[in-house]
Amino acid sequence: MNSIPVIFTSGMLSYDFNVASGQTINAPNLPEGVYTVTVSPNWLAANGLANSNQNTYQISYSGSGIITLQFIFDCADNASQTPVQTVISTDCNDVDPSILANIPLILTSNTNVTYNITVAHGQTVFVQNIPEGVYVVNINPAWLAQNGLINSQPNFTVVYSGSGVLSLSFYLLCDPNAPALGCVSGYVFCDNNNNGNMNSEEMGIANVPVLITLSNGTQVTVYTNANGYFSYTDTMSSSNLNQAVIVQIDPIYADNSNISFPLAPLTAFFLCAEAQPLFFGANCSNVPACADLWSTVLPWIGYFQNQNNQIKIQWGNYGPNAPGDYTLTLVYPADVTPITSTIMNPNYTIVGNSIVWTLNSSSTNFSFLDIISFAVPAGIASGTIHEYNISISTADDCNSQNNYGNLSMFVGNSYDPNDKTVDLPMVIAPNVDDVLTYRIRFQNTGTAPAQDVYIMDTLSANLNWSTMQIVGFSHPMELINYGEGIIKFNFPDIWLPDSTANEPESHGYVLYRIQENTNNGLGTTIENTAHIFFDWNEAIVTNTTYNTNDVSSSINELNTNLVLYPNPTQNVLNVSSSDAVTSISIVDLTGKIVHQILGSDIKEIDLSGLVPGVYLVHIQLNGQFIIQRIVKQ
Repeated sequence: MNSIPVIFTSGMLSYDFNVASGQTINAPNLPEGVYTVTVSPNWLAANGLANSNQNTYQISYSGSGIITLQFIFDCADNASQTPVQTVISTDCNDVDPSILANIPLILTSNTNVTYNITVAHGQTVFVQNIPEGVYVVNINPAWLAQNGLINSQPNFTVVYSGSGVLSLSFYLLCDPNAPALGCVSGYVFCDNNNNGNMNSEEMGIANVPVLITLSNGTQVTVYTNANGYFSYTDTMSSSNLNQAVIVQIDPIYADNSNISFPLAPLTAFFLCAEAQPLFFGANCSNVPACADLWSTVLPWIGYFQNQNNQIKIQWGNYGPNAPGDYTLTLVYPADVTPITSTIMNPNYTIVGNSIVWTLNSSSTNFSFLDIISFAVPAGIASGTIHEYNISISTADDCNSQNNYGNLSMFVGNSYDPNDKTVDLPMVIAPNVDDVLTYRIRFQNTGTAPAQDVYIMDTLSANLNWSTMQIVGFSHPMELINYGEGIIKFNFPDIWLPDSTANEPESHGYVLYRIQENTNNGLGTTIENTAHIFFDWNEAIVTNTTYNTNDVSSSINELNTNLVLYPNPTQNVLNVSSSDAVTSISIVDLTGKIVHQILGSDIKEIDLSGLVPGVYLVHIQLNGQFIIQRIVKQ
């Protein structure tokens, strides 16, 4: 027992000392006064000991500098139990207990240096990276305000001796002036018997946008989950209590869906204590017997030459039906090699530079992921772009807009976990009303879970805001439209794990499509930047995406030897290139792969089965990924 941590407590003051067995405590800086003295319960538990003579001493210290105490230790019966170092309690019956699992503390030294730590009720506060000294401890005031609480012991002072742990105690009071919580929730479901009640055999409808109009005119859009459930919670001033809000299926969705919603908009009391679930029974008799498959491809950490780099793919089904047989295809750069031992699902074949999975599912709702390693060779110039493209298909699919995803990785760059990407090249055609797909990714790289995450996105004025469609999201999300192109993607109560505790689950994203304005002329540039907020921290500003309408988009500057002709064409598109073309995908403007060819040297494409329109041709050759536009007459 070389060092025993002993704690002296007087009122709200606490002092830590370390003492060796058989030695006196030298405490020259301890003020005079009456103290309660205990051995650190964390140290006792860690060593399987219990204090046999008494748990605490009451002493009167005269300032002599020397203290003599006697402690006798026995083996503890509950030595395996974790000690309770921090006690945090509240008198608020309606407070969600889960918020006590991530309480942000601010420690301020006597030199005004601050340290931020988080603590859960009943857990030890570890502070190994904080210097010895006197600290004023407070709970983050923004956290208190958000949860309607008051700290009954502000400016708690503690003397920290460097032992590595702190023992704290806070009692939280209800804030009588805190805004009330308002709640709206409910289900959207196929009402097969038209009785307005959701029976056990009736299926919820996933990804339905539910429009909520608040009493102040603000409109919020939330999306149903796999069970058809939606919810929205916000704070209200006392003047708005018990005021009704309007809840309805988004009219644009209702007009364009095979599902009909006979119910008029419903009203609901917004006060949580009075809120009851709403039920939107739908007529699903006209819904085609189809599934709604989706896929996406995301980066995983960095991407460098002469290394094994990882790519994350995700795919699934939103329903309403099971897909049965379906195919998942990942096209990777021709000069990288997949490490097949990292592919979790074994039902695949490799054709050229594509991994093709032949799969089957009888589930109406599922989601899978795979993290695949690719060996990237040496000798690649830094900044070279590697393209990964994923697609998913089945015989009948209700929505092809979310079947396709792409990822551009710059060789030699680290992975920024908080960024924004767009699926079209920087130069786009001025005579095409392009549909752009944006993906905003975020990751909690802190040291504690993030309770709330939200993204503020100001859409370019050169985009048609009314055409915005959500394609996918990683967690339950609220879409709040403030007007003038200002959009908030809100992930309340996400409790996103930090990357040190659970790296795979520390990621999130939102994916949406939007069309550019029809009057965008030559030289019009579409810029977009997002701001990502984790709890009460400053915004993380993403990169800015650029798309410019320019005639040079008809020629790919990476490979001027590649020619597709005739363009426009009626049936056959010829391919002329000095390099062998190994993969061609024809993609419509919604992102759906409508035709795909794999081979060793492709010379022509039969387009007779396609309807007239504008298409993107995704071409793989000589380790490059090239996109050109064609017109089918």
